[in-house]
Amino acid sequence: LSSYQTNTGCRDRLETVVDPSYTGSPYFTSCEVAIIKSLQISGSKGPAMLAELIDEIVQVRLEWRMKKQVESVDFRVCAAHDVAPIVEKV
Repeated sequence: LSSYQTNTGCRDRLETVVDPSYTGSPYFTSCEVAIIKSLQISGSKGPAMLAELIDEIVQVRLEWRMKKQVESVDFRVCAAHDVAPIVEKV
């Protein structure tokens, strides 16, 4: 995720991921995704599953991007800037 801008191989792989949290194929199997997303971590509101934290942060970032990028109509969440820091903390 953090090499998206500098590594074309990473960028090409990430472009195939459809899950907004960037968990899933080609990086993880569906069984691995279930385990990863169910990890218990400390969130801003106390203990939570990783999936809940990712969803919460992605939603906040998406709302911010929607306000900032109205002219460009590019509302996508950025893997390197938005999702990578979440995963790195875990």
